[in-house]
Amino acid sequence: MMTFLTRSIIFLIAVLPLAYLSLEMKVPVKAFLFGTGSWGIGCILKILAYSLFVQPLHQKGRSLKAVALLNGFLSGLFELSASVLIILLVRHKYTFDPPSIIGFGLAIGAFESLIVVFSSGNELFKGTSLEKSSAETIRFLEGLRGSKSFLFNMVCPVTERMIATTLHVATRGMVFTALSSRTPLPFLAAMAVFVVADGWLGYYDHATGRLSTERGYLKIHLYLLMLALVSITAYIESIT
Repeated sequence: MMTFLTRSIIFLIAVLPLAYLSLEMKVPVKAFLFGTGSWGIGCILKILAYSLFVQPLHQKGRSLKAVALLNGFLSGLFELSASVLIILLVRHKYTFDPPSIIGFGLAIGAFESLIVVFSSGNELFKGTSLEKSSAETIRFLEGLRGSKSFLFNMVCPVTERMIATTLHVATRGMVFTALSSRTPLPFLAAMAVFVVADGWLGYYDHATGRLSTERGYLKIHLYLLMLALVSITAYIESIT
């Protein structure tokens, strides 16, 4: 359960990098709007796909691993395709330099973090197949005390938001690389990141209740950190 202090820290790490890019690196606000706009379009499409395919399959008792992988695939397909759409639509009116490319992905992570800050409990999972497991996770976190509460209710949420933002920057950077180099490999790499993050770690581990144990909670955050390091390294390699 996030405290006011935790939410304040997440708010700052969401807003301050954007302010730095805008004021110091002179990245236009429109680069941020392009990023959040693509995320909004992608989310609408993937929520629709979730309702039509993922949730019914989950409720029918189909293989949880297959459902989780489908969720990750659809999440990546729609979010990344929306990024491609926005980039192609504005390519003749706006030139993305490296800081703007970072700002594009950073804005997505920042906006997502602000949604987390201003939401409460498990309301983001209401009406989904993960509603029950998310409620169990919240009860687990509320029962922690002392140093464990500090670790799980402050350090982990802040770290998770930083990791998520890094993943958004890296995957959108790969999209730009794929378009500029006219090769699908960076796009496919970004898709793989989504399958792991939103499929395996975001859906399967959540649905199986692994986030409701100390060991499982920490392992998932460790895996996310490793994924972020691999992703940002892959993006850097793709532009060098």
